[in-house]
Amino acid sequence: MSLVSVIIPAYNAEKYLERTVQSVLDQTYPHLEIIVIDDGSTDSTKNLFEGFELQGVKCISQENKGASAARNNGIRIAQGEYIQFLDADDLIHPDKITEQVELMKNRESDLSFTFWGEFSDSLDDLKPFKYEHKDFFENIETGLDIMRSFGMNNWIVLVHAWLVRKDLIQLAGEWNESISNNDDGEFFSRVLFHAKHISILRSQMAYYRKEGGESLSILNSEKKIISAIKSWDLIHELVLKTNDMSLLAYPKKGYYANYVMTKHPFPEFAKKFGKKFDDLKVPFFLTEWEHYWIVQYFGIYRGGKVFKYLIKFRLIKSKRYPI
Repeated sequence: MSLVSVIIPAYNAEKYLERTVQSVLDQTYPHLEIIVIDDGSTDSTKNLFEGFELQGVKCISQENKGASAARNNGIRIAQGEYIQFLDADDLIHPDKITEQVELMKNRESDLSFTFWGEFSDSLDDLKPFKYEHKDFFENIETGLDIMRSFGMNNWIVLVHAWLVRKDLIQLAGEWNESISNNDDGEFFSRVLFHAKHISILRSQMAYYRKEGGESLSILNSEKKIISAIKSWDLIHELVLKTNDMSLLAYPKKGYYANYVMTKHPFPEFAKKFGKKFDDLKVPFFLTEWEHYWIVQYFGIYRGGKVFKYLIKFRLIKSKRYPI
């Protein structure tokens, strides 16, 4: 039976880490290696280690270097054929690893993902991620298919929804430790770039903890924004290697999302994202919007002002400007 290594980076995670580790200990898959890496916590996270180790969990401490460095540390230690990444406050269904390993072996896949949902405290309030269309899953076979679909359809996959063969990670390379925002997006873009066969487990088995109404990737500081720009520029450079223009929809959607998030708190950075968005002359998931011509003609930034003018003087009818 194949060994699966579960890598959990933890920083000041005393509040939730026990429950997260327990969700791994509760897995029905019997051949697991659980690795918790404390990233220089200043709370009582390490006080939990003694209890974890009594249950067979490997506990490692490192200086504070960030989650990506902690995950890389875990990858180097991991002995498993498969890698499951799990953040210190998230949870997974007891059958997740069992069902994904079985699916991947049956279909000879090097990468798999499962559906996911988000919760605040109790799984009783779990809200499934709503896919606008599920028919696009029928056309997914490779990692490049997923990258293309990310751009043309409005969906994402969370870190712990994936199960990855370790040899695929070795091919794609380690996590980029210079990135603090969208580090998972940049890392899994490289994984997807090399993935030859994807399998999809169409059950909700990954649970994301969402506190205080926060989004998955908040851009609330210049450091995070600069990191986000770098991550999407790297993804842009990666897809250019394929000479497949349709893949550019993926970084285009990334620039769009970050433009929206920075438009009001950081307008100067929003203009940078907007310029990168405008420079990619390819369709993406909002292209079918009836007034997308405004964006195409005026650009994403000026287009917003033009849209408001047209609405004000009732020259067009629309509920909202999506950009």
